[in-house]
Amino acid sequence: MSSHQTSFGELLAMPADELRKDILTQRMLVRKMRLGIHLNKEKDAAKYRREKRALARMLTAQGSAPLTPTPVKKAATKSAKTIVKGLKPKAKSRSIPAPRSSKSEVGAAPKAS
Repeated sequence: MSSHQTSFGELLAMPADELRKDILTQRMLVRKMRLGIHLNKEKDAAKYRREKRALARMLTAQGSAPLTPTPVKKAATKSAKTIVKGLKPKAKSRSIPAPRSSKSEVGAAPKAS
């Protein structure tokens, strides 16, 4: 990706496996460039920005690629009476008990004797 510019349409047309490999190599390149810039070894910050944009373009293409349809299983149809008859009653929800008051609560006023 770094040697030539790839259009978004070309990225969308790429096979998913090849796109994943290109994304991994692009991520490594961007990481190395970022480290090089921070260590003052890399002088071309504009190239770093271009590579970051190329990575973002790849990730966008990967996210917007059409998903392969998964076969949907049809459920056996049952009558409404059978469905309602088979339902189990819901379990009672547990409520959180109120905190117990103790004789020596913090902030309690002392009793007058």
